[in-house]
Amino acid sequence: MQALDASEVRKRLAENGEFTVNDILDDEDDWEAMVDDAPTNANESAETSNTALSAETKSQEETETDSAIDNVIPTGCGVIVVKDGKILIGTRKDKGLVCGPGGHIEMGETPEDAAIRETREEFGINIANIIPITLISGMPDQYCPSQVFLCTEYYGEPICFNTEMENARFEDVGTVLNMNLFLP
Repeated sequence: MQALDASEVRKRLAENGEFTVNDILDDEDDWEAMVDDAPTNANESAETSNTALSAETKSQEETETDSAIDNVIPTGCGVIVVKDGKILIGTRKDKGLVCGPGGHIEMGETPEDAAIRETREEFGINIANIIPITLISGMPDQYCPSQVFLCTEYYGEPICFNTEMENARFEDVGTVLNMNLFLP
């Protein structure tokens, strides 16, 4: 399973608020173009070598950061449900803050299982083919480390029929970012 880099998702959302997972994956490096741009002389080869060393150093730093994240065990989950470039949100009945589906991972439950359960409980839809996009950690103590998933395929019509959420709707990302948000 491919996991998307969260920075790519944020970049695409910031551009125009609309994207598909395939748009992001299609923006990855074009391997054929990289072969076509291979160095043709010694000077160009040296420059490429220096660039490669920089890339290798950056990759090593990212790997060290990734291994620190790998030690974090998520105790919560969140789901970004996307339809027609908009994301699913609702309003929490307890504080009036806006959020998407998510919550605590129960004992014996995987983050994926929790994401499916929480989305069904809060918005009445069944999600499919969820993609892990990031792990949020390092937040204040009142928040838990949360695995965030992207979902573009679901079944049912979102409706909040429980005591926790109300007013299920899809909104543009820009609009959501200006709302009072409930943090994970």
